[in-house]
Amino acid sequence: GKLRLYKRLWRNAMAVAGGANGASGGYPAADGGAPASAGAVVAFSPLLPAPDVAFWQRLASKKLDELRLDSRELVTTGYYEAPSSAASQPKCFLLGESFSEEPGFPAGSVSVRGHLKNFNTKEEFRDFLSSGARAARVTEAAVALSEAILSGDALKDPVKLRPVIIVAFADLKKYHFAYTVGFPVLGPPGADAWSSFCAPSPAVDAGFPRSVLSKLSQQLQEDAALCNAGAFLLVRSGESWDVRSLASLLDITEAPSDEVAIGFMDSSADVAPGWPLRNLILALAHHRPGQWRILAFRDPHLCSRGPDVPLRSRVFHVDARAAGAALAL
Repeated sequence: GKLRLYKRLWRNAMAVAGGANGASGGYPAADGGAPASAGAVVAFSPLLPAPDVAFWQRLASKKLDELRLDSRELVTTGYYEAPSSAASQPKCFLLGESFSEEPGFPAGSVSVRGHLKNFNTKEEFRDFLSSGARAARVTEAAVALSEAILSGDALKDPVKLRPVIIVAFADLKKYHFAYTVGFPVLGPPGADAWSSFCAPSPAVDAGFPRSVLSKLSQQLQEDAALCNAGAFLLVRSGESWDVRSLASLLDITEAPSDEVAIGFMDSSADVAPGWPLRNLILALAHHRPGQWRILAFRDPHLCSRGPDVPLRSRVFHVDARAAGAALAL
């Protein structure tokens, strides 16, 4: 039969101020307007769920052959990529291999990991959406996220900063799939939201020339684990920058300065950074608070392109305050 999808976009699901309420935070989604000025609340470009047909075919197969009436959650891994062009949309791709322990995603992919729960009846699925069960599930994810940040586990495995929740109902008689997807985040609410201490700028104007970006592009292509982590520490070394694991942040005793910065694989091609930066800022604010320069890396293929290719990477200057982290965690 023909596969039909009924999608409810829950992609902005979030929990703030400790996650106890599962409430929405005070962060605007980017609208493609002018970049934020100094002191402005940082906006983020939402991540769009993009499951392909093979994803649903694999879920149907697992339900028929393995799960049957068992509705336990399945570990599910998706990925996003740094934008390949200025027109690229920030998408979280979900493929047939998303249910594998080691999915074979394309080179340059950054993992997003979470759980999928498939209900056996459409009534159960509707009840989940209309009752407090959805908020409870977000709160559960927020607690796990908070624990990963507080313990430092999220710095050792930055994939834990990018959780995803997928809830679905698979009608295998009609081959219809209804689903909702959420990317939970934690952050301080309202007036305490993350803000810029300086206006964003092109990376080349903020200490990251083309040569540095090209070298970073090559490192990320050659080191799948570094790319998959999606976030890393940058330490100045002469005219270049050394790339270190995000966990190395715990070995840094000094405050953020011109000699250290944070890099992350940005999902956005917009003036605003992508959604995956949100929980990363919280981890910074808790473990090493301060005014951080954050390189939003958007030139994944630069090392194999000519010198005239326009650069898209940007630097955002974020005030990652300890007080904000205390409110969120």
